[in-house]
Parts: sequence; C-alpha cells; structure tokens
Amino acid sequence: MVNWILDFLTGRPQSVRIGNSISNTTTLSTGAPQGCVLSPLLFTLLTHDCVAQCTMHSSNHIIKFADDTTVLVFLIRKMAIFSVYVVNKAGGLIYQYDNYVPRTEVEKTFSFPLDIVLKIHDEKVVVSFGQRDGIRVGHAVLSINGVDVNGKYTTEGKEILEYLKDPSNYPVSIRFGRARLTSNEKLMLASMFHSLFAIGSQLSPEVGSSGIEMLETDVFKLHCFQTLTGIKFIVLADPRQSGVDALLRKIYEIYSDFALKNPFYSLEMPIRCELFDQNLKSALEVAEKAGTFGTGS
Repeated sequence: MVNWILDFLTGRPQSVRIGNSISNTTTLSTGAPQGCVLSPLLFTLLTHDCVAQCTMHSSNHIIKFADDTTVLVFLIRKMAIFSVYVVNKAGGLIYQYDNYVPRTEVEKTFSFPLDIVLKIHDEKVVVSFGQRDGIRVGHAVLSINGVDVNGKYTTEGKEILEYLKDPSNYPVSIRFGRARLTSNEKLMLASMFHSLFAIGSQLSPEVGSSGIEMLETDVFKLHCFQTLTGIKFIVLADPRQSGVDALLRKIYEIYSDFALKNPFYSLEMPIRCELFDQNLKSALEVAEKAGTFGTGS
C-alpha cells in the first residue's frame, strides 16, 4: 500500500499551456494531484500532528486548504495589562504588581574581540554602542554562556567587563535584554510620577484639574485614577486595551474592601493583604478577556 501511494505521488510530469504555447515539462516533487479523492485524506494525515500541537495554544489559529500543503498560522497578540501601581498621597509606592511583562531578549555568540561596547550603568552592564542583530543600546547583559549574571558580576564573582577582556574566555554566548526594574527604581519612578501629576494640576488653565489621567506611548498607555483622599491607582496596559477606566475603579473597590477594611492594615502603608492580591488578579484576568467591566473606555 505504501509503495502504491508513493508511486501515485512521485514522478508526475506537469506543463503549462497558454493559447498555442506550451511550457517545458517538469516533474513535481511536492503536493498531491488536484481533484483526486485520495488527496484530501493524504493532506489530513500529513497535517494531523501539526494541528494537535498548535491548537494547544489558544493564540494560534490554523487555516488549511484541501489538496495543498500550505498551512497558515496566525499568531494573535492578545491585549494585555502590564502592571498595576498604587501610590499614596505622599508619593510613596505602597503596591506594585507585574501582570504581564513582555521581554525581548537576544542571545548571540561572540568571538574575540567583542564588537560592541559595554559599560556599567546603575550596577548593570549595558550596551552603549554597536547595536546589531536585535541587540539595542541600553540592553543589559542577562546571562553569559547560559548562566544568569548578578548585576555587573558573573556567578563566580568576577566582573563581567574583566571577564570579557580575556581572550581565553571566547567564544562566549551572551544574552541581552531589558533588565527588570529593581525595587528602588520602582519607588523612584512612583515618586517622579507623583511630582509630574502635581505639576500637571498646577499647569492647568482651569481650577480644580484632575491632573494626569493618561500618558500614551507607541507600545503602552499609562492610566491613572486619583481618589478624593489622594491615593493614585495606575495601570500600564496595551494601547488597544479597552475598559481601563472601569478597571481602575474596580481596583479602588477591591482596595476599599480588602485593604482598608483589613484590621491589620495601616493607612498609607504598603499593602500586604492576600485577599487583595487574589481579587486584583481575578479582576485583571476578567479585564483582559472581556476588555471591560462595564462603561468606560
């Protein structure tokens, strides 16, 4: 049976005729005869495993064409809520949660000498010149030869820059990417936004401005909701994410129910309440799937 099918699929000549002109004959090495009853069955058998594997991921959609070996896979980038920050009225960060942090990382093997320039910045080794192959200026060294680094040091305690100056350590595989923000950096950024919020209110031509409600970039939007008591709830989301205004008010509601009503919680202090964490995560999941909590943009 196998030999019969193999003979059926191989050695098939084909030519193209346009008017009175006929092309040279060529022998096909792929595909199945069009209009043949056996062709759809063979195609289904060929692509069966591909369907079983790809459909394990909900973001993948497969479109198949009968009697053809073409399979198109569409990777659909879902809307996402990246982070949630809660800032008290004094500008202190009292809560932060990273819901989804996309990371663009590049790993490349280098020979000596290294053809990019590295420097130490904020206790990290970063690229300062020579971006190439997806490696960008500002990217930090995340690992060397598959082993994560610790700031500006290798796991053996050696300085990364000194390690990369030694020709005997080459070839070397280096993974680059944007380093995660440290706790101190998050505290500093929260304080800076608090100041910008106040400046925005002062610059308003009208009295009683609400301050900054949204900042927009090409890859994310920052949404801010300030309560009457001065607590700021900040959400970083995909620019296409809808319903963020309603989500901010939902987070305020969760804060009121599971933080303020907690007898062990002190006002203006960091939020460490398990029920607050659980309900916040549930609210973010609902927002990402449905796109809204009701009215709001």
